[in-house]
Amino acid sequence: MRRDLLKSTPLRVTVMLSVIFLVALGLASIVAYAMIGRELAERVDHTLSNTFAVISQSYSDSDVTDLVALVDSHSRTTLDHEQIFQLSDAGGDILAGNLGKAAVPIGWSTMPAAKLGLPGHGTYRMLSGKVGTNALVLGESSDENDALGGLTLAAFAWAAAMFTVFVVVAGLTIAVRAQRRLDGIGGTMRRIGQGELAARIPPSVRNDDISTLSKQVNGALDRLSALVEGMRQVSVDIAHDLKTPLNRMAITI
Repeated sequence: MRRDLLKSTPLRVTVMLSVIFLVALGLASIVAYAMIGRELAERVDHTLSNTFAVISQSYSDSDVTDLVALVDSHSRTTLDHEQIFQLSDAGGDILAGNLGKAAVPIGWSTMPAAKLGLPGHGTYRMLSGKVGTNALVLGESSDENDALGGLTLAAFAWAAAMFTVFVVVAGLTIAVRAQRRLDGIGGTMRRIGQGELAARIPPSVRNDDISTLSKQVNGALDRLSALVEGMRQVSVDIAHDLKTPLNRMAITI
């Protein structure tokens, strides 16, 4: 890469705008990730609340049989402990579910899998409460939500990477084209400095700021050339006017 390209204004502007865009994209990614995470968490809480209400309604007239059957039915339909259920009596003995004995506080909580005696390193959103004299514990794994959040961040990261590549290529292309035009102006000025007053900046079909500058420089060179030609003509006229008196003086002497 030519060193003068690194000093190119178009390249610097492109890089500056790309940095601003990437910062904005990063902030948008953080906000979007937080909003998605909050929405998913609210859906999990809503699902657990509804499930708890449905199971609780099956307990009537202190008949625990339907309650046990419903908890067992729910626990059998889940795979790999994506959802966990536990029903225990007042003495702490487990009546149904797929969760072993674990100390789960009453109400809402978030607990790691290891503390619940489950495999994996994820966490579970837990809801525990009383159904009559029995304790009902429900939980849902955060693995799926975490995976979705990871996909969201990966999508933003890929978008940022592709945008960066595009910006670099576009910036270099714009910088090279602009530098060529500036080199044309610089080459014309060097020729003028070497005495080639007829040199002019090549015209461009683009009607941009560089084209306007080129026209202004060419106009100034036309005026300069006219002034130099006028001075040359004056010098020739003066030399011609002085030629006859000088010849007479030379003859007289």
